[in-house]
Amino acid sequence: MLAEVRRCHAFADLGDSEFDQVLDLITRGGASLASYPDYQRVQLIDGRYRIEDRKLAQRHRWGIGTIVADSQMQVRFVSGGYLGSVEESFLTRLKPGDRFQFAGRSLELVRIHQMQAQVRRVSGRAGAVPRWMGGKLPLSSDLADEVLQLLAHPFGDEPEWLLLGPMLRLQQQMSALPRPGVLLIERLRTREGHHLALYPYAGRSVH
Repeated sequence: MLAEVRRCHAFADLGDSEFDQVLDLITRGGASLASYPDYQRVQLIDGRYRIEDRKLAQRHRWGIGTIVADSQMQVRFVSGGYLGSVEESFLTRLKPGDRFQFAGRSLELVRIHQMQAQVRRVSGRAGAVPRWMGGKLPLSSDLADEVLQLLAHPFGDEPEWLLLGPMLRLQQQMSALPRPGVLLIERLRTREGHHLALYPYAGRSVH
């Protein structure tokens, strides 16, 4: 079975001991979760790993292909111009008169009607910024690792580095750039008191 798993490019370098740990996790919950039946998902029967619990099998099927997302709502000017879509969970937390940033504009919510958020443009930059639930996917930790690797060798000739260069140099001048294997902690003192800013780069769930 391991040979078949290794045919997938993502698991081509999967070691024997790592594979054994995975099997131990799904059959008995590993060392930490062995006391919980819900984590004993798979049983070895007649040389094959099977899911005997119908509820666990159903839960597994429900999870296949699931993307963490929310219903989308259109954002339109009161006059009718279309700006884009934002997740419903963000817009329903706003009240008429609340401001938010979207599509490069400062907007004020007028009303929500038939899955459409009607807005008007306002001056100033104050206001909330939409966040998508997809940011909670496991991708965020892998993305954080990649960003750290990029920050280990910044200031290239690519357009993105040229755009980010001034901000990164300022960060480097005033503090330091985050790098792999090091937890950057900044201590600040303002009129409100003392503050600590941590840069774990471990994904949104950890943050």
